[in-house]
Amino acid sequence: MARDRHISADAYARAFGAAAGRLPGAEAARKAALDALIETGIPTRRVEDWKYTDLRALADTALPVSGVGEGPVDRAAGVFGGIDAATVAIVNGTLRHDLSDPMPEGVTLTRVADLLSDGGEAAADLLSVEGAGPLAAMNAAFLQDGAVLTVAKGAAVARPVRLLVTGAGEAAASYLRLHVVLGEGAELTLLEDVLPAAGHHLSVVGRTQVGANAGLTHLRAVTGADGARVVAEMTASLARDARYGLFLGAEATTLSRMDASVTLTAPGAEARLAGLSLMGAAQHADNTIVVRHAAPHGTSTQVFKHVLGGEARGVFQGKIIVDRVAQKTDGHQLSQALLLGGRAEQDSKPELEIYADDVKCSHGSTVGQLDPASMFYLRSRGIPEGEAQALLIRAFAAEALDEIAHEGAREALSARLDAWLAALPKGETA
Repeated sequence: MARDRHISADAYARAFGAAAGRLPGAEAARKAALDALIETGIPTRRVEDWKYTDLRALADTALPVSGVGEGPVDRAAGVFGGIDAATVAIVNGTLRHDLSDPMPEGVTLTRVADLLSDGGEAAADLLSVEGAGPLAAMNAAFLQDGAVLTVAKGAAVARPVRLLVTGAGEAAASYLRLHVVLGEGAELTLLEDVLPAAGHHLSVVGRTQVGANAGLTHLRAVTGADGARVVAEMTASLARDARYGLFLGAEATTLSRMDASVTLTAPGAEARLAGLSLMGAAQHADNTIVVRHAAPHGTSTQVFKHVLGGEARGVFQGKIIVDRVAQKTDGHQLSQALLLGGRAEQDSKPELEIYADDVKCSHGSTVGQLDPASMFYLRSRGIPEGEAQALLIRAFAAEALDEIAHEGAREALSARLDAWLAALPKGETA
């Protein structure tokens, strides 16, 4: 076992033995994934990509796989609950058709559990660990269910599709897959509300393919609970002239980690990535982003903001890779953190890796507190301290929120920011 990784092999073997009989698909393939996980272990902070995020709790303890999510669920819960959208509900790792809506015309929903049960190439692909990291191997070993959304060629889907991922009950772990495939010229807005229950662990592995001249807007909001851990890995590939917008919102999670890898595979593709993390107490949000320009005339932007109070910790690791063939690339990256107290912490590591010579790329990172001069100016105009602080924080967050094209979703996230600011403890200032 590599010295920079560790795992409680006995704990995960016991969890696998307890769950294997009720998980869909071939047990042999799952066992191979478990063996791969135990062989490589879970990365420690000595691994460069994980130096700012501590997974010891995940490595030392294997929570039982969650049971079927029965009973009522508040479909209006979450940031996007008030938006008119076709909802797909996943509760405790299981897709609930009784809580889900029919899909809009042009969109096909396939349940991952059905693919696993049917066997064949799709099941083998879902459980394969070839080239996968340890957390993807863990997901494959314990995979319960998920959704594959396929948008037909040329389908301009006006009504958003909303994923409601939630849980209930005693502390447990849920393992999901989310695949999104857009045909040539298709258009879709995907809203994802992630609401893990207290003490739960949620693992999500996603794959996205955006076809030629297609456009996908994917807005993801994680609203945590005490002790909740959310770890996600997502890969996206963009064909010629494809457009992809990804927004990552995180609030009040004990641990939230998103690994997003986006590849512009053909000329003219555009990727716009943004995020806003609102953390207090001892909460932790990590966005690790890689955008690879593998073809010429591609455009990418990254705008990530962290607002951190209490003993919160924010992490941004962002990289732009420009391959030798990717001439005329335009790639930009910005990470900014606002610390609302002396105990909050931000770690940022922006990187450029450029092998072409005709490009326009930039990256920047700032960490600071509220400007005392601006606070004094607002206070001198009779604005109470709390309101003045909220005004400045809203202005700081606006650049990330402005990246959201869907008006209703932008308003919903703005309202969530206002609610978070209203709940901010008195005296939580610079």
